[in-house]
Amino acid sequence: MRRRMARVWQTKSKKTLKAAGVNVLAREQGTNKTVDWKAVLTKLKGRAPDAVFYGGMDSTGGPLLKQAGSSVSRRCSPSVTVPAPTNG
Repeated sequence: MRRRMARVWQTKSKKTLKAAGVNVLAREQGTNKTVDWKAVLTKLKGRAPDAVFYGGMDSTGGPLLKQAGSSVSRRCSPSVTVPAPTNG
């Protein structure tokens, strides 16, 4: 049931973001036990996003933010991070 709810939430979020003119580059997911986000962060970094939206639990979001390190300049809410601006 939890996975189904997550898929429905992801689909609705993507539709809402697209309707607002946001270009969704990727959709990644972990589990409620994910603590190693390095592969996901590497993949996202290669796509150079303007923002990363995280809609999950604090117990997995904490490690994600910690592993993102200095690439995260501010947090807009518990589930949204905005990367530091780059020169160029």
